[in-house]
Amino acid sequence: MSESPLARILLRLATGLTLAFIYLPLAVIALYAFNETRTQTWPINGLTLKWFGKAIDNPGVRSALLESVKVASRSPCRASSPAWR
Repeated sequence: MSESPLARILLRLATGLTLAFIYLPLAVIALYAFNETRTQTWPINGLTLKWFGKAIDNPGVRSALLESVKVASRSPCRASSPAWR
């Protein structure tokens, strides 16, 4: 099956817009994770890693991260195990 050149262009445009709609907010959130100030302003004044240090120092965050890693490591094993099918 062959699409017309116009249909091909429109499909590529729709795909690009959909991907931008999904990934652009994620990129902005990731960029704000490195923001130097506590408030979210644009443009970002500076970049820092201090928030990651504060998060790692928090026992609740460490516990949640460890639990997420445990679940993520078990999921492929359970998905491929014949007992779970």
